[in-house]
Amino acid sequence: MLEVDKLSKTYLYGEEALREISFSLGEGERVSVLAEEGAGKTTLLKIIAGVTSPGEGKVKLDGREILSLPPKERGIKMVYDGEGYFKRHTVKYNLSYPLRLRKFPKEERLKRVINAAAEYGVGHLLDEYVFRLSDEDRVRMLLSRISLYEARLTLLDDPFAMLKAGARRRLFNELLPKMISGTGAAVFATDIPEEAFAFSERVLTLSNGRIADDGDITHYRNDPCDLNSDKMINSDRNFTILPVSGIGTNRYVELGGRAFYVDTAHDNAAVSYKVKAVGGSTDNNSAPEIYGACGANYRLLEDLTKTTGYPSDSYEIDTDSVFVYDIISEKRLTIRSVK
Repeated sequence: MLEVDKLSKTYLYGEEALREISFSLGEGERVSVLAEEGAGKTTLLKIIAGVTSPGEGKVKLDGREILSLPPKERGIKMVYDGEGYFKRHTVKYNLSYPLRLRKFPKEERLKRVINAAAEYGVGHLLDEYVFRLSDEDRVRMLLSRISLYEARLTLLDDPFAMLKAGARRRLFNELLPKMISGTGAAVFATDIPEEAFAFSERVLTLSNGRIADDGDITHYRNDPCDLNSDKMINSDRNFTILPVSGIGTNRYVELGGRAFYVDTAHDNAAVSYKVKAVGGSTDNNSAPEIYGACGANYRLLEDLTKTTGYPSDSYEIDTDSVFVYDIISEKRLTIRSVK
């Protein structure tokens, strides 16, 4: 359905925004693009939508190359992150605009605008100017565009980004069912892992303009390919830099009293691991393994001491949970053996 092949983009001042991005999307499939700010997710969506031109690569929709087509002829609708609207015009004007571009009759435009606005909770604000709206109502207006007309592909560029954390979480949970039911094939960009995995089972992570990893939550929990993806998604893990010892094919990092043998030419490696609680209370309210706070509070090996609020008397590194990453590429290294 959607095929993106080796898409690259370099800006005039030399910054490489995208580097050979390739992925495909099946009929009716939803995928989330998870990335920190500046990693390239907005640029990727704008190229697919036709708002920004690529440097190299191809984009096909239903087997047809679309990069040479104007945006309104691509069969794509896009919701932007806090942009793409006329703030000195009314909600009604903003929602009518894409329908006018597509030559919908006046009566049909009004009907669609009223229905879409009502569905997303801004039906009473149709005659209000956008600059007077609260951030929450502005997000509702932007997302109501999903219901205005049918499209083969919907692109959602972090539409909740303008909201503070509490309001963002509440509004996302409220509108998620509408977003899913109102879209067929869709790409949803966000920097919040919980949003990404709520919108779709499949998540792509971007890092420095490239696809770092691709999979579902089980993959990212148990078999992440990239350090940055591990950090973004697995808040229950600890991350540190350790020296690489040994020579030749006998190079290793030491953690928790064990040596993890990997193939690397560098003097250091990034390591991801979990901490588990041992001893202490074993009542029904206590789990033998403590997750969550450990990832936030334990950064260095010498910090393995009791945390207030947890019942166990001591902690130790879970050596079965260790991942080792190349310090330069951030790609995960194969652990050849553990001694």
